[in-house]
Amino acid sequence: MALRLATLSIAIIFLSGLLPLCFSYAYQKLFSRLNAGLLILGSLCALAAGCLALLNTAPDYSLTIPLSFLPMLSLQLKLDALSGYFFFIVGLVSFAVAIYLPAYIQSIPHKKYLLFFTAVFISGMLLVLLANNAFIFLFAWELMSLSSYFLVAHEHEHETNRQAAFIYLLMAQMSGIFILISFGLLAKWSGSLNFNSFAHLHLSSAWTSVIFLLGLWGFGTKAGLVPLHAWLPKAHPVAPSPISALMSGVMLKIAVYGFIRLSFYFLTIGNLWTLGGVVLFIGTISALIGVLYAIMQHDVKCLLAYHSVENIGIIFIGLGLSLIFQATNHSLLATLGLLAALYHCLNHALFKSLLFLGAGSVIQQTHEHDLEQMGGLIHKMPRTAFYFLIGCLSISALPPFNGFVSEWLTFQTALQSSLLANGLLRILIPLAAAILALTGILAATCFVKTYGMIFLGKARSVPMHTAHEAPLTMRFSMVLLASCCLFFGLFPSFTLAHLNAIAKQSIGYALPAFGNWLWLTPISIQQTAYSGLGIFIVLLFITSLVYFWWHPRQYKSVSPWDCGFGGLTERTQYTGTAFAMPIRRIFQAFWKITEAKERRPSLRQPHQTQSVHYTLHTDDWAWEWFYKPWRSGMKIASQSIAKWQSGHLRLYLTYMFITLIILLWLVS
Repeated sequence: MALRLATLSIAIIFLSGLLPLCFSYAYQKLFSRLNAGLLILGSLCALAAGCLALLNTAPDYSLTIPLSFLPMLSLQLKLDALSGYFFFIVGLVSFAVAIYLPAYIQSIPHKKYLLFFTAVFISGMLLVLLANNAFIFLFAWELMSLSSYFLVAHEHEHETNRQAAFIYLLMAQMSGIFILISFGLLAKWSGSLNFNSFAHLHLSSAWTSVIFLLGLWGFGTKAGLVPLHAWLPKAHPVAPSPISALMSGVMLKIAVYGFIRLSFYFLTIGNLWTLGGVVLFIGTISALIGVLYAIMQHDVKCLLAYHSVENIGIIFIGLGLSLIFQATNHSLLATLGLLAALYHCLNHALFKSLLFLGAGSVIQQTHEHDLEQMGGLIHKMPRTAFYFLIGCLSISALPPFNGFVSEWLTFQTALQSSLLANGLLRILIPLAAAILALTGILAATCFVKTYGMIFLGKARSVPMHTAHEAPLTMRFSMVLLASCCLFFGLFPSFTLAHLNAIAKQSIGYALPAFGNWLWLTPISIQQTAYSGLGIFIVLLFITSLVYFWWHPRQYKSVSPWDCGFGGLTERTQYTGTAFAMPIRRIFQAFWKITEAKERRPSLRQPHQTQSVHYTLHTDDWAWEWFYKPWRSGMKIASQSIAKWQSGHLRLYLTYMFITLIILLWLVS
């Protein structure tokens, strides 16, 4: 039943993309409604299939369909607890986006192509989750990558969009190459492309490490791990906001799914704790670098993209801890680390999609991305401001919202490092936990800045005065995601109990209990416990007391103190750049900062200054340290290869003959 629903969801979603191509633009309202209806239906089917796969204790669902045009291959599909969980995530976010999309695309050109590639994109992600052999997986992976490339390049009239799309496509293809090599090595040793054969392999430590690192590079590129993250802040700002929500909220999790499938299901890590240490190190660096660069951004979508780097880093911290504890025979803690990472996958999908949809509503009304030009929108868009605030609280890991729970579980896993015998790990894991705590503080700082610049203060530009509330369907999507952020923060035990099935399959161990519906006890009640509902009730009680104590009192509104300057205007407000200045001074070594001050003299009295123009530009060091050397190397290699292009036909035939001999030798 679950697998049938899953395949049906893919078919319905793909059909929703084909329908707009069958109508002319004269019927755009009709095809938009048909597309939305089918996309909503397909997303609900995916959501239901994921729930059934998690709730059902029966064996995994599998299906094999022979392919007549490829006799050696077949369409092998499988839905287990892991793929079912990610099916649930994709279905939930896609459902919210499907409701949001029709109102958002009213002013976007080439609607039918946007709807088509969106449907192909979602279908590709779902097919990746169902794939049970390497060929189908890589086919679906490329389908997902290429369709998202066209979505990033949708408004291709702009040079920035074309450049961002090209960078994204380049990184996506590099990701696919490394995954292809890792799967090729697994197929070589197993003698089959089937994932079931991969799972029964017992490789040497050397080959296990090679395949693991290849997979980490491939899936890490798609997930946005540092230093492979540079495509994220390029692609997200230019893509339509609902697509950014899908890419950041869902597509990055497909890469996490692939890495979990490789490292926990296909490979036997054994006592190779160093592999877990590599994942922990990369995750920690990604979390710190992501949040530091996010603080410096002025483009709201670029800021959210860097926060995706941060949160993917947090997920990989949990996975690294799980691999370390698994290699050192601490199965309980390995399970806890894995479940913390899985729960953060869901939480990040929810609050990041909420934030991108909220940012999309603001951008649609104001046509402005720059935080420095916003302000005062809480008066024009109060409901959107409230939903965006819930997203800010969730991503800042503040209780009782969902972001706190998964980061708290990651901390609880890291704090058990004293049980390890390895002295190096007993130093490095607490250090990673300290950096994780720092990223939480910096994230909260960043979203105080973000929310304040967008919604509070005075309007800094004319479009802020003419903005109005987002349409009802767009607000409904944000209400849905905001409610989920609160629900999964109040009742985490329910979800984590069902994630035990994934731990049982991958690690072979499940946590005995998570407490009850009120208390979450990941280790034992003597060590730590958490009650999201209890915190929510206490906060509600305190808020009510303050309100009823303060409300009857008389108060009056006065203008803020202007320091004797004669009244505050939008130009004398705090800016995002000024707000981030203390952080910039402390961590200035992490950024490549270009500052410029231009004095503009008065026309009547040139010796006097009329105004000072200040500019601040922040570049990503990854371009200097990683991408530019790689680009230079590729350029040198290309110039060397170009010498072989002499234009003589006989020389080209010789190349072909030599290549044929090599291929025949390899096949034999």
